[in-house]
Amino acid sequence: MSIDLVGGSLPAGELPINCLIRESHEESGLSSEVVSKLAKPVGTISYVTSSDTKTTSGGESGLIRAEVQFIYDMKVGPEIVPMPYDMEASSIDLFTIDEIKNALDDGEFTPANACLMLDFFIRHGLTTFENEENYTQIISRLHRSSGMQTF
Repeated sequence: MSIDLVGGSLPAGELPINCLIRESHEESGLSSEVVSKLAKPVGTISYVTSSDTKTTSGGESGLIRAEVQFIYDMKVGPEIVPMPYDMEASSIDLFTIDEIKNALDDGEFTPANACLMLDFFIRHGLTTFENEENYTQIISRLHRSSGMQTF
């Protein structure tokens, strides 16, 4: 299950917003004008994971991967309907918060998407110290330093 609308590798020298604009058009048909106007940078997450069959696309399994995700939120009205554009996705669906929580509990997310959703839940007050016993540990793990240079 993939919940983020668009995402992609950030080539060396490309600004995160330019990557977002390019990937938004490639994956969901959204125009550069819409993305430039509505996308708001809200932070980063960084984590260390290992590649496996679920996260490896043509690469070797068992490798340590340090990742940094640049996160943008984009609130859109009903007049903006993203559609699969480059066939990476067969559909773009809307999920309720409960559906996303259930999918997280069931392990249906890739590590990157699970981290993105946890960050979203924390930033929007859906996951708090009061309702999640591992709250501080989750926040710490979403902002982990690998000791490796990322740029």
